[in-house]
Amino acid sequence: MISVHTPTCADLVTNTAHVHVVADPSFTAQTGDQSICVGGTYTFSVTPTGGVGAFLYQWENAPGCAGPWTVISGANANTYIPSSGVRNSAGTYYYHCVVTQAASGCSSTSNCMTLTVVPDPAISIQPVGSTICSGDTWGMSVTASGGTPLLNYQWQYSTSGCSGWTTLVEQQ
Repeated sequence: MISVHTPTCADLVTNTAHVHVVADPSFTAQTGDQSICVGGTYTFSVTPTGGVGAFLYQWENAPGCAGPWTVISGANANTYIPSSGVRNSAGTYYYHCVVTQAASGCSSTSNCMTLTVVPDPAISIQPVGSTICSGDTWGMSVTASGGTPLLNYQWQYSTSGCSGWTTLVEQQ
């Protein structure tokens, strides 16, 4: 014998709910890594696309690309210029930008961007002059370090040693 149970209450049905899935914003352009000399300047930038609504920007920095990331107060535009404290201190600094869309809450994070601040060029060994006879040669050298990315050397001469400099040779 089969027993059938009939519910005593009617089944409840909810109203229809619509779910609209939107794409996260993505980036059509973002600046890459950069090296500058102490005191220089550089502007990082991102160009987002997609999603729904206006873009909101938040730049963050970290001790490395793996994080942990810290919000940079007031850095809320699609461009960011690191502070003068960073630009005046040799070292490597890491940034990215989180782009969120207010209407959907969707967000994306840019690539990690590295700013390397290198010491200004400095000459550690100066060239040494000499008195030579007509027709003889004298080799000179200089040792320098710092700067970015390569140092370019430009030898010049002047009959007075104070003005009227003429370029002789350019080397890298």
